[in-house]
Amino acid sequence: YKTDQGRIRGSVRTLMDSSLADTSGVPHAKMHYGLLPFRDCVAVPLEVVLVGWPVKYSFANLSNKGAPGMKALRAMLILLQATPPQLYFVKATEDQLRAARFDARSICPGPLFPAPEPRLGNDNIGKRLKIWRSDNGVVIPPRHVRDGPKSAKKITDE
Repeated sequence: YKTDQGRIRGSVRTLMDSSLADTSGVPHAKMHYGLLPFRDCVAVPLEVVLVGWPVKYSFANLSNKGAPGMKALRAMLILLQATPPQLYFVKATEDQLRAARFDARSICPGPLFPAPEPRLGNDNIGKRLKIWRSDNGVVIPPRHVRDGPKSAKKITDE
């Protein structure tokens, strides 16, 4: 491969294809990414479901513009190479296949679009934007001190 990203993407594709072939019993089965190609070419005909797709990354073709980047590819490679694998195919039940025929989203292993970023407010909260001066040029202090927010903009699960 010419780039490290191409090598990792190729490894992910190879491992996904081999896992799909092992589970489905079809020797040269190929993985299709995207909602409808996955349902129409993989899930329903081969009767399999992909388990363990990281919810942080959208389920899209790995080569498309806007597809998961290097961080996502590395995470998927780690999941595929784990012992036992954390990203794998299993045989689908009749109820799953029936639901997939009516609604492709029911069989999709991950989100179709990345989650929207939270609205964190303006960065100028608590900042004095204009300095007021009297007629003779003396700075007029604000009525009270503006120290800004006291907590972090984003609170994590940690």
